[in-house]
Amino acid sequence: MRNDPRGSCWTQWDLHFHTPASFDYKNKSITNQQIVENLISAGIEAVAVTDHHRMDVERIEELQSLAEGKITVFPGIEFRSELGGKDSVHFIGIFPEDCNVSHIWTTLMGRLGVTYEDIARKGGDEAIYVDFKNGAECIKELGGLISVHAGRKSNSIEEIGNAQAFKRALKSDMLLDFVDMVEVGAVRDEESYREIVFPAIKKHLPIVIGSDNHDVLNYSRKAPCWIKANCTFDGLKHVLHEPEERVFLGDIPPSVAKLKGGDRTKYIRSIAISKLPDSTLPEIWFDCEVPLNSGLVAIIGNKGSGKSALADVMGLLGDSKNGKTFSFLHRDRFCQPKNNRGQHYESTMTWESGGTAKRKLHESVADGTRESVRYLPQAHLESVCNDLSNPDTGSFSVELKSVIFSHVKREDRLEKASLDELIAYKTQETNEAISLCKSDLRLRVAELVGIEKQLSPVHRKSLEEQLAAKKRELVAHDEAKPKSVQKPDDGTPETQSKTEEVERKIEAGQLKIGNIDKEISRLKADKNEHAKNVAAANRLLGRIENFEKQIQKFRIDSEEDCLQLSLKAEDLISIAIKSKDIEAKKAVSESKIAEIERKLAPDDPKALTAALAEASKEVDALRTELDQPNKEYQQYLKDLGEWEKLRKSIIGSKDEPGTVEYLNEQMSALSSLPDHVENKINKCIEIALQIYGHIESLADEYKKLYQPVQQFIEQHPLAEDHFELRFEASIVERGFVEGLLKLIHQSRKGTFNGSDDGRRRAHHLAESADLKNLNGVREFLEGIVYSLRNDVRSDTPAPVSVLDQLRSTASPESLYEFVFGLSYLNPFYTLSWNGKEIGQLSPGERGTLLLVFYLLIDKDDIPLIIDQPEENLDNQTVFNVLVPSLQEAKKRRQIIIVTHNPNLAVVCDADQVVHSALDKNDGNRISYMSGAIENQQINQHLVDILEGTWPAFENRKKKYREATT
Repeated sequence: MRNDPRGSCWTQWDLHFHTPASFDYKNKSITNQQIVENLISAGIEAVAVTDHHRMDVERIEELQSLAEGKITVFPGIEFRSELGGKDSVHFIGIFPEDCNVSHIWTTLMGRLGVTYEDIARKGGDEAIYVDFKNGAECIKELGGLISVHAGRKSNSIEEIGNAQAFKRALKSDMLLDFVDMVEVGAVRDEESYREIVFPAIKKHLPIVIGSDNHDVLNYSRKAPCWIKANCTFDGLKHVLHEPEERVFLGDIPPSVAKLKGGDRTKYIRSIAISKLPDSTLPEIWFDCEVPLNSGLVAIIGNKGSGKSALADVMGLLGDSKNGKTFSFLHRDRFCQPKNNRGQHYESTMTWESGGTAKRKLHESVADGTRESVRYLPQAHLESVCNDLSNPDTGSFSVELKSVIFSHVKREDRLEKASLDELIAYKTQETNEAISLCKSDLRLRVAELVGIEKQLSPVHRKSLEEQLAAKKRELVAHDEAKPKSVQKPDDGTPETQSKTEEVERKIEAGQLKIGNIDKEISRLKADKNEHAKNVAAANRLLGRIENFEKQIQKFRIDSEEDCLQLSLKAEDLISIAIKSKDIEAKKAVSESKIAEIERKLAPDDPKALTAALAEASKEVDALRTELDQPNKEYQQYLKDLGEWEKLRKSIIGSKDEPGTVEYLNEQMSALSSLPDHVENKINKCIEIALQIYGHIESLADEYKKLYQPVQQFIEQHPLAEDHFELRFEASIVERGFVEGLLKLIHQSRKGTFNGSDDGRRRAHHLAESADLKNLNGVREFLEGIVYSLRNDVRSDTPAPVSVLDQLRSTASPESLYEFVFGLSYLNPFYTLSWNGKEIGQLSPGERGTLLLVFYLLIDKDDIPLIIDQPEENLDNQTVFNVLVPSLQEAKKRRQIIIVTHNPNLAVVCDADQVVHSALDKNDGNRISYMSGAIENQQINQHLVDILEGTWPAFENRKKKYREATT
């Protein structure tokens, strides 16, 4: 029996083949050797010898001997039935390759009247027919399978018309009760049977094409018939349970085509593990080579039998990045540092392309190495499953981005290596725009905070105290007004004349002093104005310098894009920067300042300060020439002038800080500040909405990148039939509450007072907001500002100070920049499963979603190895979700699962089963036996592990009851 250790593989079968034993064979001289050679040459690996009304026992046995190990030869026979119209319906019986051919033929001859004598008596083979029911029942009793001609093939079941209801019923009964396969004459017949006939009878049968060849030297077929099974009768019987998945009519099955093309580098052919020749380790552990099927491989065995060991080895050789979560090849188990058994063994993985990978079992995979297999150890699955509760970060986020990127068309990836790189590239300018908005926001926030500080009770009190102090200073100054002195009577005309002369000189000197004072004041004012000019020029020049740096940055940042478009960055922008006028005006002002400083220099005898001192000295000298009464009067005039000058400086003006008039103006301005605050808040909100508009642009870009994977999900029939998986990109609020409460002192009076109550109110604000549009965001921001400026804990909210609610480590600027900067709103994916977001899923649902994610959505086509995918899943979920997902995934990539539940291998119709066993009495030897499910030994292992032995299975089977209506 040909049991392939690789399990069920696609091979070409011919289940309708004639030999010279058939009465109408064209060349009776054909030898059995020629038959075998020509079938081998045609690529046939299993053939059913189906001569008309005859089983040439000797020929069949010789063919089996000649073809041993190359072609499986099934004994068979073709019968003409009584059914049909002009042409009768033919059916074929096929028997096991190891049956007693002589016994079967003898029984058929006796039961069905097809002995040589019967044929001769009835006038030859063309006159022979066999009652269909009797023939079918006999074939079944002898352990055979039945195929019937169908479709456009001659002598098909279609010879029984459909005009009468009883004939339609007859055909249905034939297919339901007796027929195992239908043999069509052309590939196009498949469609009508699969879409019309089988749904009508509620039973699906394998559809095959046979050569019906009567001259092996001119061997041909309407189309190759490929069957995925062991080339055994057991394999053929297994096909009956998977009729569509295990039969392919046409040139080549897609999976075989992959193995013949470039995809050969993505399928593992075999794994070999052996002890190093110089090892001194007494234990055996590994000495094996395991061939692997390119489809679905299930590794089964009892607990601790070495199942995960084989998976770990494949993960190691396939450069899996999940080495830290290996279970067998772990530092705490086989690769312990003190007794590292892994260093005694070398493993080799061979690909279908012929390439190999080798490693000792204690080695590790270098960071950054590209994976050639995706291995999901159980510990890794649990870790990623936990990440699903917080999808923003962690390994699930990394895997998710990788899968999203795999669905982006290659021409749309812009030669970027990852989703993050592509997003960064496509959103760079939008992020720059957001940064510019936030720079503008900082200026507006500073203005807002400045005004709010002026509105604070502390500031008002400070102004009131300064004004009161200044008024007290004025009162005290008024009280210190020089006592009035009357102008003295100068007496004699001579004395009076002399006094008047001195007084005229003093008056002229005082006028001179006044003029010098005015000039000094004028020069100081001019100096102040020129200083402003210099400051303005410096700011303009600095702004120009920054602008030039931005232009330079633009040119550097644009080099790659310009190169792509065959452009030059310097040709894109033409800007004339004219700073000479600024520099000229700055130079003039600096020159004027220097000139003024020279005129006011205190140590320059030619400066105004020296002239002022000299004039004052001259006036003082003139006063000494007066008599005492006039001296006192002149001193009074001098003191009065200085008193009036000082009084004027105390009263000042609204532009002179610290004066009475200035402080009065400041107090008056307080009444208009609330309007200014509202204005500044509105400006901050407008900037916030500009930022939101840019965030929407980012979200739109994300949606474009995420759309292909959502379309894939929506168009996937399995996803549509079994579960609702939604995968979208939108603006998501994350971190608002935490960010706000890091700045607010919750023991202070205000809306957010109280650890629990304050958090609840903050959550309510965020959860009740519609952050999907501009109006919703505006209302949200207005609500936040209102809640910060009013204590809404009562029915009549009372105004509160924002400044008074801050933590000691927070500033009002940081609070407003957080609220209006919208850093808590970002484009992000939302992934929902059956209407629930992933953060709300139960552990079992997360595990299910994770497996669907890897099996169906991940477009990567490298081998996928999963350790215990059924862990923590209930049986219904395994059957409804996991099984169809595995069956779908194996169509496009090699799938290898380690399972404690062999039922999973059976229900998923694994192409290969690898049974693992550990013999502790033989040096802990781990052995692996592999084959197809239909392999009798493999089948026995499945039953033993799953049911405990056949008797145990039969016992359970008796206890199950099918529901009746």
